[in-house]
Amino acid sequence: MKSELKELYKDLYSGLIYDVMKFDLEMDNFVIPRSAGPIVPAWNFKGHVFGKAFTAVGEKTPKPDETVIRKMIDDLEEGSVYVLQANDNSRAHFGDITAKFMKRAGIEGAVIQGWTRDISLIEDDDFKIWCKGVQPQDSFDRWHITDYNCTVVIGNIFIRPDDYIFADRDAVLVIPGSLAHTIADMAHVRKNKEDKIRQIITETNKSAKEIEQEIGRW
Repeated sequence: MKSELKELYKDLYSGLIYDVMKFDLEMDNFVIPRSAGPIVPAWNFKGHVFGKAFTAVGEKTPKPDETVIRKMIDDLEEGSVYVLQANDNSRAHFGDITAKFMKRAGIEGAVIQGWTRDISLIEDDDFKIWCKGVQPQDSFDRWHITDYNCTVVIGNIFIRPDDYIFADRDAVLVIPGSLAHTIADMAHVRKNKEDKIRQIITETNKSAKEIEQEIGRW
């Protein structure tokens, strides 16, 4: 991921990006729905993760086969966000050993359409996860990664390896790679406006109507 793009998203948050994509660019199907998981942060934290989607897909398998995940771990891309469609609800699909490999490789965080375990150990490593929830059952004898760097679908959202992921405590957003710079630039315009409104509220007694007349709708 280009460092300047990461820098552009450093001070943004999902509400700003959503407003740009929804209202300014009139886009749809870019918020991973809670109904698909729900995909929520595994614990409370400040800030966000941002990076290119490193996608993977898994499924139940008749016998143990870790060939793909071993290769995937060696191919992890620094600065990316891991996105897994587990296609399963019976086991944990992520744990602290995988998280350690990912942190070592420079992965920003993980979005799991599935379950994780070892959450306290992962939290101790400050590796950020969004997932359905936690459970202890290991997946070794029932489920495995079957492909990666491929298009995955979560809910009604198609996520491709050239997309970017922005995730914070409010949402997980899928940003098309071709629009990533444009969306960031437009979000900063909105942020400057909202920051000015916040300053006026903090420093003056102007009414909401007066602020709207001066700055516009927020």
